[in-house]
Amino acid sequence: MVKNQQSSEETWDTYKCKILCQANTYEKCSKKAYDRKELSSESSESECIEGETEEFTPPSLRRTESVILQPSFKTPQSPPAKNKKLLIPSPSNKEKSMLLMQVGDISRRITRLGDLVSKVLDMVSTVQETLNNMQKENNTLKSKLVNLPSPASTHEELDATLGSLTDDVIAALGRHITKDSLRSTVREFIKSFMKKSVAETFSWSGLGYGRRHIKLAFRDHKIYTVLTSVLQSTRFKTSTHAEIGDATARILSLVGDWEGGRAARTKGILSEVGENREPEGQ
Repeated sequence: MVKNQQSSEETWDTYKCKILCQANTYEKCSKKAYDRKELSSESSESECIEGETEEFTPPSLRRTESVILQPSFKTPQSPPAKNKKLLIPSPSNKEKSMLLMQVGDISRRITRLGDLVSKVLDMVSTVQETLNNMQKENNTLKSKLVNLPSPASTHEELDATLGSLTDDVIAALGRHITKDSLRSTVREFIKSFMKKSVAETFSWSGLGYGRRHIKLAFRDHKIYTVLTSVLQSTRFKTSTHAEIGDATARILSLVGDWEGGRAARTKGILSEVGENREPEGQ
């Protein structure tokens, strides 16, 4: 009836009972309860007359488990003694092998880094040596260029200058006059050898105003041979005869603008325009 959870009825008689134990499930209660065989020997003696009350004395219990579960507490572990030596497990063979591989890899990296540093130091040393050589060469070039004659004011001075040139001076001059373009380099060369008054007597082919042979031909003069030699020491050493001719012809056609000539010519044009302008209101 307890297992089936059957409710009581009004016609049932009531009896006193004593609760000996408790449990959450029926199975546990059935294990702890007394069966009828154990109580049969006591049944006759336990009968009492209606209206009388007799104290019930149960037989000795056969259960061994405690009815009420006592909470269990874990005893906290005491901290290890300070003087107690900690045991560190030794690495396995696999771990040792991997550790040796890592150490070897680090060693190889350090070796490569040392080689790289050595190469960088060698490069720095080479650059320093190159700079020192360039400084010495620059000083030598300056000393040689100091001895170079000033731009000629006459054709006699120009011939004397061209006749006194040496190969070292020509090479030094090429490195000294190099500019961003071929035309700028040729202009620097011509200005290094002659003044405006001498340059005005030259044209590339010798033709002057009205295409008359009134000037000296630059291409047939010794100075052209010197120019081609000087250009061999510049980055324009592969320039063709036609390219050099075009650049030289353009420069000689504008010699009048040298030494303030362009500014004076521009000023004269503006003055001439101002004089020819009619006054307003006339």
